[in-house]
Amino acid sequence: MVRRAADPALRAFTAGLHEAALGLSEGDPDVIQAALTRLRSAEGTFANFRTAIDAARENVAFAPARWRNRGALAQYVEGAPQLTYALRNVRVMIRRAQTALNDRERVPEVLPASVRHLGDAVDLLRQEWARGVEPVATRERALRAASESGRAYDTGVGYSGGVVVAQIRTSVADLLRATGVEYAEATRQVRDAVGWRGRPHGARNRAARSRPSPPVPPVEPI
Repeated sequence: MVRRAADPALRAFTAGLHEAALGLSEGDPDVIQAALTRLRSAEGTFANFRTAIDAARENVAFAPARWRNRGALAQYVEGAPQLTYALRNVRVMIRRAQTALNDRERVPEVLPASVRHLGDAVDLLRQEWARGVEPVATRERALRAASESGRAYDTGVGYSGGVVVAQIRTSVADLLRATGVEYAEATRQVRDAVGWRGRPHGARNRAARSRPSPPVPPVEPI
């Protein structure tokens, strides 16, 4: 039941990210708006997924011996909350991407590529969870998204573009958490991917002074 409920939700999540990447690549705010609309209209699939997760938790509590595929189903149960965070961050990211285009900010080519990789990572998670395997490919693609966001930032982005980059990195960390990576380790891996690890402390501070950090966007209810 959990797997059947997760499939349409993750497919919708993937499609929304891929559509947002297309909008950024083509410089078309209307396409990005369509991505937001797609994710909003798919809310029912995410609600069904959460309902299935709640039912699975009850099955574990009352009849753990009947849960034959506990290892595989545990991936869904333990990863679902992190996917909720990722979805929230992605929706904020897409809204900011639309603002960046409306404000005619510069959009480096690697920025839509980063969003596309994030969508690929969500789709890989769907596939690997369905097979009940360790989501190694998901982690690799998510970290590639983080790496490309770092390249976009170093290339130069505007105010809203900086928020997009920050939300991509946060979403990647959420996705890593959904695959079972602990918080501290997920944070470390994202930092490594974007290139902060090993950079001289002074250089990091100079970069921060030369490009103000974007404000933390408000949390949007799902």
